[in-house]
Amino acid sequence: EVLAFSRNATSDWVEFHNDTGSDMSLDGVSLSRRANGAGDWIFPMGSTIKVGGYLVVRFDDSQPVGDLNTGFPLAAEGGGVYMFDPDGFLSRSIEYGFQVADRSIGMSDGRWQLLIEPTPGPSSKIPRTPSFARYLMFCESTK
Repeated sequence: EVLAFSRNATSDWVEFHNDTGSDMSLDGVSLSRRANGAGDWIFPMGSTIKVGGYLVVRFDDSQPVGDLNTGFPLAAEGGGVYMFDPDGFLSRSIEYGFQVADRSIGMSDGRWQLLIEPTPGPSSKIPRTPSFARYLMFCESTK
């Protein structure tokens, strides 16, 4: 789930979910707003997402860079979030267009959709999409 235009929440954020059969180590994994930005923000050593677990990373430029805050915001007018493996290769990404204020996008039925309300963490597991969402499209790259 991604919230890239936050007026009511404390910051923009991206939520990661581990749907694999084992814990997922994030040692050496980095995030960026740039497709060639490997190493812009690196997960702290020991960061793990447990099986079936969720992890929220803040994109808040009003707070110092920290364990789970990149220190830079997401672009509300459109942009992307890029995840790089420890060797600097792009492993996952999402690119999005103009965002609706205080509305997140998330995976539902295998595709990105506008959600009724942002729900970071385990409470977000029943995607609720507005009726007009069938007219929206999101692109996800898994290079």
